[in-house]
Amino acid sequence: MEQAARKRRPRERGYARGEEARLRIVAAAIPLFSHKGYDGVSTREIAARAGVRPAALQYYFGGKEGLYGVCGEHVANRIGHVVEPQMLRAERLLAGGAAAATLIEAYCDIVESLADLLFGEAEAAGWAAFFATGQAGVGPCIAFSLLRLRFFDRMHAVGAAMIGRLTGRSAEDLETRLRFFAIEGQLMMFHTARRAVLTHLGRESFGPGHARLIKSLIVDQTRILLSQMAAARTKTAP
Repeated sequence: MEQAARKRRPRERGYARGEEARLRIVAAAIPLFSHKGYDGVSTREIAARAGVRPAALQYYFGGKEGLYGVCGEHVANRIGHVVEPQMLRAERLLAGGAAAATLIEAYCDIVESLADLLFGEAEAAGWAAFFATGQAGVGPCIAFSLLRLRFFDRMHAVGAAMIGRLTGRSAEDLETRLRFFAIEGQLMMFHTARRAVLTHLGRESFGPGHARLIKSLIVDQTRILLSQMAAARTKTAP
């Protein structure tokens, strides 16, 4: 028994080291893909940033395209993990026919959890251009497809359903869907267009205080917009 245990330990340590190397490569690759684009980054450059041999990328990911897909999966999983409790609650409230005020606060909770992640964690700052290049169709489509499947499509469905319930329109109605994107655009402006905002403000970066202020403004504006939608429906109701 003791000999068998001793034989297992090197494999366990090897697995741990392998997983650590994979995560290190992904962490190094995301900002490089973000700043230089898929075609502008070499596997040698990623390996150097991660502190591994270039052959490790082939071994762990099957090459650059496989790594790019894993990067998209990593970002999608991180976002999904953070917002999952709020999304589940929103879906339960929708199914249960919750009152407008409750739906508004649930929507604001989703926005707040996203803002906490996007503006409160250093890792998320490197996702901005990764989102933008994926939306622009730059690089293999697998990364953005994963982001859509794991997060964006569900967020769209929940957000549009909540807006539709508040306004009395179908979730599939064009105006409903456009209202969702208009609200979501507040987050994206400060995240994917962060460089443009900073340049306009004459700043190099947002500090913790700025991040808290941005989050507070976005949540407040979301609450105001949704409340106005609900109020407008009440006024026009027979």
